[in-house]
Amino acid sequence: YEGLTAAFDEFQPDVVVAFNGRFFSHRVAVELAKQRGLRLVTHERGRRKSTAMFRINGVVHDLDLYERIWDDWHDVPLSLADVRDISMMFYNRRFGKDLNWKPFSPPPEEEGQLREKLRLDDRPVVACFTSSDDEWLTFPERREGPFPDSLSWVPATVEAARESPELQWVIRLHPNLKNFGTNQQALAQAEAVAADLPENCRMVFPDDDVSSYTLADLAACGVVYGTTMGVEMASRGKPVVAVARGWYGRSGMVTPVRRREDYLPTVRAAAQRPASFQTALQAHRFMKHLYNEVSIPFHWVQEKPNAKGRFTFNSPEEVGPGTSPILDRLCDMVLTGRPFQDPPTDAQRGSRSLVEERFIAQAYPWLQGAPDRPDNPLGDLLDLAARHLDGGRGAQASQALLKAVEAAPGCAEAWHKLGRALGMLGQVDGAVQALDRATALDRANGDAWVDLVTWLKRKGDLTRLKRALRQAGAEGVQHPDLDATARRLGVSMGAQA
Repeated sequence: YEGLTAAFDEFQPDVVVAFNGRFFSHRVAVELAKQRGLRLVTHERGRRKSTAMFRINGVVHDLDLYERIWDDWHDVPLSLADVRDISMMFYNRRFGKDLNWKPFSPPPEEEGQLREKLRLDDRPVVACFTSSDDEWLTFPERREGPFPDSLSWVPATVEAARESPELQWVIRLHPNLKNFGTNQQALAQAEAVAADLPENCRMVFPDDDVSSYTLADLAACGVVYGTTMGVEMASRGKPVVAVARGWYGRSGMVTPVRRREDYLPTVRAAAQRPASFQTALQAHRFMKHLYNEVSIPFHWVQEKPNAKGRFTFNSPEEVGPGTSPILDRLCDMVLTGRPFQDPPTDAQRGSRSLVEERFIAQAYPWLQGAPDRPDNPLGDLLDLAARHLDGGRGAQASQALLKAVEAAPGCAEAWHKLGRALGMLGQVDGAVQALDRATALDRANGDAWVDLVTWLKRKGDLTRLKRALRQAGAEGVQHPDLDATARRLGVSMGAQA
């Protein structure tokens, strides 16, 4: 503190950029900058691979950031590209992929195997996920709730299990309790509790070979102490009870418990609720916009868990002004204090996206019958068109699809199907136009690129055909039909379109 005070006095900085420093001496620079009213930008490893978190005038773990993102964005729908990206993120986490840290859970296993392993019967399962207490001690505001820490919540959960024989409770201790060293006190307390469990309660220890994701899948509801697993269960429409404020406990995705006496009644009610389409929708929106602001793509430093990072560029010119919109925006954040993500407009709030809803219903089929799923005329039109296409009825399919693209002009699936329907009717120009739109909206759809190339060949437009092949290659699309056509024409896929 004395050294940094002298340095600040000498250099008189306008802006301080510092590592978040939750456990380290960097935090002294952060607090000194706050004392002096200097603009402060903190940074930390991101939540996804090759990302970094940044925060203006605070630290990246401050709760006001997370709660503001929920308030700003929970009612703003996602584009097709965004909802697909965040859905893939949730999927990858289940298998330990796309992480900027080592995975904590083994990959999913068969539900029947897990039931047998944990000796579970047909009663509803309540999956309880603790947090890493040694880490959460640095976040006193996140521990707000009826239990001062997650391990004081465990004995209360065992007592709740004794009072609810109609339910089966599984307590999953956080793997980080036995990761980089062992939290001996926490494990000793858990072992003492585990020695006297009721018949309807199981305890899973940190290094047990049990997938948290499979446990979440077979559960009727989840109970969480701020762990990310709560959002992951919510993303699949599961009822989730939050017994601590955490970083999402005041969001609409979960049901909070504020008093001990409300704990068991809240869990009992949650175990009876069906899967919620709106919960899944809100979880996807929250995490995507959270990542847009605090897990920014950052490919200029390669990181590995517990390993020293290295630069991925060789000269300052490679990261100079204008070389990357992301770097330009980050520099703007440092120099002017402008947030990386602008807040939503009034027009965005409360709007509805049929494309987003359609994707969620397709990605999580069990949510299609959820009682809170809204009617989706786009989905009905696409299903009707698919039946007509399968039956060779191009005219009827075209009629349904023209209504679909009118209702949702940003729906790549509708334009793709319309291209097929028009092609079926011999309307080559119309098919090419529709498929052009489909590939522009969904650049990674290999089938749409194949259909576009097919009709460009039929049309005899060699120039446009070669350009389409290069565009598909530049987008990273890989398909044997495209490769074969490119070889015949002598086109290098991926060359500048």
